[in-house]
Amino acid sequence: MERFRIDRGDIFSKYRTEDLIPSQTKAMERKVNALEDNYVLNIAEEDYINYLVEEFSLYTPEVHFEDAHIETRKVLVDRQYLPNYWGVEDSYEATMVRYIVPIEGDRDLLYFHPPIWFSSGSGRFHVEHNYIYTDILSLNGKAEEVTREYESERDSCLQMLEHLDKAIKAYNRALPEIARKVFSSRKEIIKRENSFIASLGIPTADQRKPRTYSVPTVSHRYGPPKTLNNSKKAEELTPIMDARKYNQILDSIHTIGKMYESLPNVTKNMGEETLRDLFLAQIQTSFKSESATGEAFNKSGKTDIMVKHKDGIVFIAECKFWHGKQVFLDAISQLLSYLTWRDTKTALLIFVRGTSMSTAINGVKSSISEHPNFKEALPANEETWLNYRFKMNQDDERLVSLAVLLFTFN
Repeated sequence: MERFRIDRGDIFSKYRTEDLIPSQTKAMERKVNALEDNYVLNIAEEDYINYLVEEFSLYTPEVHFEDAHIETRKVLVDRQYLPNYWGVEDSYEATMVRYIVPIEGDRDLLYFHPPIWFSSGSGRFHVEHNYIYTDILSLNGKAEEVTREYESERDSCLQMLEHLDKAIKAYNRALPEIARKVFSSRKEIIKRENSFIASLGIPTADQRKPRTYSVPTVSHRYGPPKTLNNSKKAEELTPIMDARKYNQILDSIHTIGKMYESLPNVTKNMGEETLRDLFLAQIQTSFKSESATGEAFNKSGKTDIMVKHKDGIVFIAECKFWHGKQVFLDAISQLLSYLTWRDTKTALLIFVRGTSMSTAINGVKSSISEHPNFKEALPANEETWLNYRFKMNQDDERLVSLAVLLFTFN
């Protein structure tokens, strides 16, 4: 079994943002110095300077804490990391919770440290290809302590990202002057080197040939972040459920479902609507800052459970009995049809009756990828709590979180 080690993370740790301008200036000089003399002398100067600015512009990566998910594993914790009064002689088995946060853009920029330091640190995250992650140790099994520690790391990371963004924007503002200086310097050197030939008054063979040059196409990998909705006002006013609140609602549903599974006399012969009301009542009790309703209209129909915050919808769920693959896939289509562009946190509650739970679980796992909107499977929380991502109808770039929670009722 893996042994626990203190890990400080590598985000914001390798380079200084103060080095961006000198390092990028050298890279720009290498690019301009590699150009042929005639190209530099004949290209439209302003067009090429604008090209250099666009080519060397940088954009802060987007870190999507709202789409974070977790993975858990067991680790052995050596005695040195434990309180002395525990009396552990060698090691102690505990749970490690890994929070995985998707990112978009140039991940290498996340290694740069802004010219500022916080006493709270910078967030103990590691940078991977398309996500960052942090590991949090749970010694006593208290979820609230793990959540509190993660939120502290997240908040520190967000502070650093804000200052990193300011440093990158300052670099971009300096680019036009840098590009003009680099290009003009090369052009002046070429003119001086050619001054003797020019003073002879006789054109060279190359000078007699008319030449035109076009500005190259920008080739850098990462452009500005995409804006899927052009209305900034709409984005500011429309609430979006973060991953933490989404998981809290799902955990509440999962807990109440397991409780009623142990009370078969209570749920015996209950229909979909009655079972739904059991879950709805729990959500209404647990999340008083939001408004939870049942049989609510949204877009193209009535959804079973809808959680609203002020005027916006933040969570939608549908309840169905397990009646095989096709009914299950139709239920996903029905749920997706209710969603507007901003409704991205969803759940499908599957009630199992008249068949085994294993049959239903295997049916979900084997058939869900056949749905045309299926994107990917995410780590499951438990055998009966499965997580997936789907593409939204009419917008393949907009992803929907779908949790499938299964409960067996008599």
